[in-house]
Amino acid sequence: MKIKIKYFSEYYPRLEKIAKGDFIDLRVNSIKEFTRTRYIIEGEEVRKETKTITHNKWFGNTFEYKKGDIIKFGLGVAMQLPEGYEAEIRPRSSTFKKYGLIQTNSVGTIDNSYKGDNDEWMVEFIAMRDGAINRFDRVCQFRIWENQPSFEFEEVEHLGNKDRGGYGTTGIR
Repeated sequence: MKIKIKYFSEYYPRLEKIAKGDFIDLRVNSIKEFTRTRYIIEGEEVRKETKTITHNKWFGNTFEYKKGDIIKFGLGVAMQLPEGYEAEIRPRSSTFKKYGLIQTNSVGTIDNSYKGDNDEWMVEFIAMRDGAINRFDRVCQFRIWENQPSFEFEEVEHLGNKDRGGYGTTGIR
């Protein structure tokens, strides 16, 4: 299967599928949106001030962020996924440890209709601590899946199976 890909920077390292795993790393290419909330103390009053900056740039080599900042990164690629397929974007296992960033929607879904020339893949993070990130750092990964098959729900009173339990019911060993 071949997938058409457009890169948004000639310097962006080209994507590659490595033998260790099924996911492909994505890198920070640009800052699409940046929101910082700060609290201003004036006498006995505390005022909340939120500022959102929308742009499509990268400033310098390193971008510094503060705890609580919300950052939407452009991931430097657009793709034409085949009909019947979608992609899931999730953080790399080291993203929180290295950067203190948590993906705001936990998993991002790219369906095959998101395939225009300017449909750059993006990811949004919230900073849990102050930190810094460099352009082209690897922060997330994706894989391509077949779409969920079509089905109908059939409402019943009983499923006819034994209850298994929920969170933590299978034990720890």
